[in-house]
Amino acid sequence: MSAVKQSPGQPTEKKVTIRHDMSRRIVQYGMLLTMILAGLVGLNAVLAGKDKEKRSVETKPLPVKTIVLHGSDSFGIKRTYTGIVKAARTSELSFRRTAELTSVLVREGARIRKNEILASVDRRSLQARKQELTAKKNAAQALLNELIAGPRKQTIASARAEVAQMQADLELEQAELQRAGKLFEDAVISRSKYDTVQFGTRAAKARLEAATQKLVELEAGTRPEKIDAQRAVVEQLVAMLSEVAIDLEDSQLKAPYAGVISKRYTDEGTVVSPGEAILRLVDDTRLEAWVGLPAANAINFSVGEKHRLTVGGNEIVATVSAVLPELDSATRTRTVIFDLGSSESNQIVPYQIVRIEVEQQNNTKGYWVPVTSLVQSKRGLWSLYVVEPDERDSIFVVARRDVEVLHLQDVRAFVRGTIQSGEHVIADGPHRVVVGQRVSLLPEEG
Repeated sequence: MSAVKQSPGQPTEKKVTIRHDMSRRIVQYGMLLTMILAGLVGLNAVLAGKDKEKRSVETKPLPVKTIVLHGSDSFGIKRTYTGIVKAARTSELSFRRTAELTSVLVREGARIRKNEILASVDRRSLQARKQELTAKKNAAQALLNELIAGPRKQTIASARAEVAQMQADLELEQAELQRAGKLFEDAVISRSKYDTVQFGTRAAKARLEAATQKLVELEAGTRPEKIDAQRAVVEQLVAMLSEVAIDLEDSQLKAPYAGVISKRYTDEGTVVSPGEAILRLVDDTRLEAWVGLPAANAINFSVGEKHRLTVGGNEIVATVSAVLPELDSATRTRTVIFDLGSSESNQIVPYQIVRIEVEQQNNTKGYWVPVTSLVQSKRGLWSLYVVEPDERDSIFVVARRDVEVLHLQDVRAFVRGTIQSGEHVIADGPHRVVVGQRVSLLPEEG
């Protein structure tokens, strides 16, 4: 097999490929070298800039605003507690007996006066009962009056005449008995006839004794025991009439105090039972705030003290009216009651939410610093920048202190850490300084 010959002046395909790769690598190396040189130039510029900035800082200290640290043995934590507005008095009004509801004179939202009639029930059975008892009481009273007055003179005179008559009858019977005795002894009359006369005499004597006793009683008057018994009957009837009078009065439902009707439960024609609510009455003339506080905080409140409460976004001044002696079994808090005044004066209504802010002391030593002086650090800590005198001259240098934030309050923070009383802390703009930077102090305000 014969080989194909090529012209000496033409490169082979393999040589062309090798030359192409070499050219591409040379270009790549050139570009890389250019980038390295540019980086070195940029780094040199940055280092020069930093050196220039350092020289500028060293030559001109940065003025900063500082505060002097003062230690504190405790700090107050303000906590907000919520409560509820209640009416001083709230009543579910009802009747005391079963009856048909005949009228309800008010509706929800009606403002009423004390003793105003609100509703009534059927009274006909009570009125009939009153008439019956009145008649019985009058009869019993008349009998009592008669017993107290005693027998009439005519009655006593009649009794005396009856006694005289009985005395005459007895004397007549005794005379007849004497004659009958003699006749019986002479055997003129039989034994039975004599016994009849004898029994007649005894009967006449008994009638005389009875008439005499009756006369004695009439002359002595009525016995006190009988008068007392009749008087008790009269008093019993009077008590029963009083009970009916109370029921008649209770047949009209009256307002026990001034207030507003918040609920109407039923309407006319309903037969209501004792204790069944007809209307709900709320005394909005005096409102109270019931706030549950921890026992440790509640003991700091005394009756008569004034405190600021927030209701519906408005701040009002309320007076402590009571501190309940027991803990609430559900919330384990102690209730403090505040007097809010009337709803008309402060536009508050029952069942609004009320809030009070209470400051609780925490006995931990630390320092109050502005929030603007804090810089976030590592592991949940924060840092402060303090200024220390430079040993070389009167210029100050910046140092860093790690602290722990214990409490935030508005624009202040209570911290503890590697700081001491009397140190100067940069109050704001700590991001403008670095550790070791030279600074000067601005004059403290006021």
